[in-house]
Amino acid sequence: MDKLTIHELTIETSIGVHDWEKKLKQKLVFDIEIHFDFSQAYHSDELDHTIDYTKLAEFTTSFCQQRHFNLVEHLAYQLSQTLKQEFHLSKVILSVAKAGVIANARKISFCCTA
Repeated sequence: MDKLTIHELTIETSIGVHDWEKKLKQKLVFDIEIHFDFSQAYHSDELDHTIDYTKLAEFTTSFCQQRHFNLVEHLAYQLSQTLKQEFHLSKVILSVAKAGVIANARKISFCCTA
């Protein structure tokens, strides 16, 4: 199985459990690794035989911006399951990072596999 990775897709969305977090948009950074059989695309050079990663990125952005999530864990799980189903993927490994959560840490990140 082959894999394609979208690195550092940045999305501003509503996430967090604290009242102040629910009032503002926060930046999340995603790495999305998709596993798919790309062998048809090797030979055809046709977009119909691969994953349109622009559409996948747009779908991910829309998914995150249409609702509020309390936890990055919940968002990552729901998104990875939805991407797998929506794009007919064999496997999705999704990492999401959120900056400014812990005073002495640059960011937190969570990784989910579907």
